[in-house]
Amino acid sequence: MYSLNHPELDWKGSSHPYSTTFTDIYYPIEGALQQSRDVFIGGNTIPERLQRRSNQADNSPLVIGELGFGAGVNFLATLQEWSQLQSPKHPLHYISVENAPLHPVDLKRALSAFPELSSFSEELLAQYPPPLRGAHRLHFARNQVTLDLLFQDALEAFESQSFTADAWYLDGFDPRRNDSLWNEKLFKIVRA
Repeated sequence: MYSLNHPELDWKGSSHPYSTTFTDIYYPIEGALQQSRDVFIGGNTIPERLQRRSNQADNSPLVIGELGFGAGVNFLATLQEWSQLQSPKHPLHYISVENAPLHPVDLKRALSAFPELSSFSEELLAQYPPPLRGAHRLHFARNQVTLDLLFQDALEAFESQSFTADAWYLDGFDPRRNDSLWNEKLFKIVRA
């Protein structure tokens, strides 16, 4: 295992990271959480899928794959959505790839923009792994929610993993600025 580089950031305001590598923001300054809820969670009908799973005898988790963990806003918003379900809650397995993980100090600063996610953010920050290449498994909500952070190139990560995602969250950076997450070979894996 070797260490990955943290991204070089500029900050827009006190808590909005801007990638100087990809010359793009991690999330919109206004409405980022609502965008996550509308585009990723709502666009993939995650609440309905979770509710249907809760009504099934089969206890296999709902699996969400993500290209680009970034500041973790989509994961935390999904975790919040999951936590608001009526019991019994069905397991959730969230698998996300990130080739340039934020430094924990930067992650904490970025997540401070979302006070409504603070309890979930604290749980993430307490477990956030060092930037070592490879897979890192984190557990939330008494092991009902599993987050696999794959700190490596997306194509390499998903070629070495064997799972079928029920839903995919695709990288929020402009595709013209981050072509490693927007290529045909990777999308063939996502579609499989």
